[in-house]
Amino acid sequence: MALSPETTGDATIVRATGELDVSTVPDLRRCLYDVVAEGARHIVLDLSEVTFIDSTTLGVLVSVRNRLQPARGRLDLVAQHPAVLTVLRMTALDRVFTVHSSLAEVTPRSPTEPSAP
Repeated sequence: MALSPETTGDATIVRATGELDVSTVPDLRRCLYDVVAEGARHIVLDLSEVTFIDSTTLGVLVSVRNRLQPARGRLDLVAQHPAVLTVLRMTALDRVFTVHSSLAEVTPRSPTEPSAP
């Protein structure tokens, strides 16, 4: 698993590759928490090159979303792999997060626009 954060416009894009599971999720958590601590309010987690996620990954996503909420921030996901999309659908997290099929679909949001429930 590799992580690569980069700030573009109003969003911080974190690109992940490989598998996100109990053995790799501590690095993901640390990376995303650091991005939030640095003041990011819009994080896009690009999972385009991720082939597997487990429940520990889902816990990190929810935790990061909760950390962003007081600042009216948001966490968007980019996912394409069928296994990743299936897990998000089965857990109904595709209704909690905005899931895009590509980075090109992600649109910036005004800081005063409310975040999704």
